[in-house]
Amino acid sequence: MKNFYHDDGTVMKEYLDRANALKKSILNSPNTEFDINGTKYYISADGNDENDGKSPETAIATIAHLADIELLPGDAVYFRRGDTWRELLTLKEGITYTAYGEGEKPRILGSLDGVGGEKWSKTDKENVWVFHELIPEDRDIGNICINHGKCWGIKVSRNGLNRAPDSKVVFNGIEKFYSGGHDFYGYQDLKNNLEFFHDLREKKLYLYCTYGNPGEYFEHMELARKRHVVSGCGKNVMIDNLAVMHGGSHGIAGFAGRLENFTVQNCYLAWIGGSIQFETENHTIVRLGNAIEKYGSTGCDGYYIRNCYSYQIYDCAYTVQYQGDAENREDCIFKNVEYANNVAEKCNTGLEVWQRNTNPSNNKRFVIENMNLHDNYSLYLGYGWGNQRPNKDGNFFYGETALNTTEYINCTVERHYGILSSCYALLVRNIAPDKYNFHDNVYFLEEGRKIGGVCENPNDGTGAVWQPDFNEESVAEFTRRGGEPGTVWYSLKKQNIEGYGLQ
Repeated sequence: MKNFYHDDGTVMKEYLDRANALKKSILNSPNTEFDINGTKYYISADGNDENDGKSPETAIATIAHLADIELLPGDAVYFRRGDTWRELLTLKEGITYTAYGEGEKPRILGSLDGVGGEKWSKTDKENVWVFHELIPEDRDIGNICINHGKCWGIKVSRNGLNRAPDSKVVFNGIEKFYSGGHDFYGYQDLKNNLEFFHDLREKKLYLYCTYGNPGEYFEHMELARKRHVVSGCGKNVMIDNLAVMHGGSHGIAGFAGRLENFTVQNCYLAWIGGSIQFETENHTIVRLGNAIEKYGSTGCDGYYIRNCYSYQIYDCAYTVQYQGDAENREDCIFKNVEYANNVAEKCNTGLEVWQRNTNPSNNKRFVIENMNLHDNYSLYLGYGWGNQRPNKDGNFFYGETALNTTEYINCTVERHYGILSSCYALLVRNIAPDKYNFHDNVYFLEEGRKIGGVCENPNDGTGAVWQPDFNEESVAEFTRRGGEPGTVWYSLKKQNIEGYGLQ
């Protein structure tokens, strides 16, 4: 059966129209009616923390005050639509977090407001400005969103050898330039417009800006700080109709314990990630940032992401993952995982599910069971502000299973619609039917991109990784090696489609 076609953009537009309609419905999703058995608590920007929070008229004002309330399983927290909180939200077991009122989704931000001329001062380096507030190392600034995403900052960091990671050619929303890859000792070495450097030793943020004082020139500037915007307990939790934005780590993540019956739905996540996670022994700086993530050997049983829209994410939109030896646990099992009716746009990766047992001799079971990723859209992967990352490997789906230690039981990726990736379609070592089952997916790639990375022997995950160029012959070979014949591939002439000009 033929599964490779050339497209002039006509077919792609049909899928984009469908994706845009889904995005619109997510952004405008109505309030959800929940059957709440416990107490309902309300929070609004003009509330008062001296109130009891048990009605919209007696709403509390701050997320911080939620810690003073004895939330019990079965309770719910209602955030008023149209309001904004610059606070971090810590989840508690058995709680529903949702929205009430009218207007846009309530916004929870992990950022500092950079607007205001009084917040910035000139330095002794021309065009370099310093932010007045001291920002500690554990709040490393990961990204700077300017004028509601019309342009953005390019992060320059310093490794232990006083070198800036080589980000190669980057785009700041206004212009392209080469960033990093040179000796870097401090803010004096910033040289390109909207490059920024967070000096973790001095706790100071510097921004190169040719327009004068950035706090005066720009009307909007979010300085995304390290830390997960939403984190905490992942048992019997519902997160619904919230906007989680401008965080330097992950949007919703950080579950230290086992995750059970955890649902995120109708949410909008944007401008997440970019902070420094760690520096390796060979002085590679690793930055992080996923929209929604479950990580850890504790595994999960019931991890549901439905009807969410993630935009401008440094790494992946939706992921469950673990790398390690399972520590003191017997097994590492990801069970009952569903991503359904979601959109990922201008993230590095759309969908991820993967494990790596770094010590296969431990004979522990690493299992992915009952995984169904269906009816999701991945748009313009590897583009956007996250393209400043040194490892440019934008892709629709990442299912890396190095060392081949994972057992797969009923794992399906179906009706996944991937529209333009800066590099790959799929990064999956094991594409054989007894690993991941791919069904009825549609992928649009420009000529000159790559299908992905798959092992020479996909059934057992051994052999050299094959990274073929995207063309009809390699698609046929990819299909022969285990790619589902029902998957349809469309090839587009590079930069020849009206209306999608990507940098």
